[in-house]
Amino acid sequence: FDGRIVAGTQKGFGADPAAPLVAAWNGTAWENIGTALEEDASNPQIRALTSGDGYLVAVGQFPFLGGAALFDGTKWTILTDMNFMGSAALLRSEGLYLGGDFNLADGKPAVGVALLHLASP
Repeated sequence: FDGRIVAGTQKGFGADPAAPLVAAWNGTAWENIGTALEEDASNPQIRALTSGDGYLVAVGQFPFLGGAALFDGTKWTILTDMNFMGSAALLRSEGLYLGGDFNLADGKPAVGVALLHLASP
């Protein structure tokens, strides 16, 4: 994303609480870019990251059971809630494809796969 390596992880279960949920390598150190996704989350985790068109998308468990969020380089925007975690994401011109163990995404029935049509954030 933005010419940098980005990594996501899982918090909780003995993990270092200071470790970032989503981090970007700036060439010399890891920079925490996922703090906003940790708010109100007891065990946040990132299952998939994808990028395109200058955006980074994270899919996983935040703040509750499941969700997808878009990062524009400055702020995160929650795109959807899912009734269980997503584990795959693909950003394409027609929208964001999500895959996972959910059967409800964006308030609509979705058995393990969903397509979100994204408006420009």
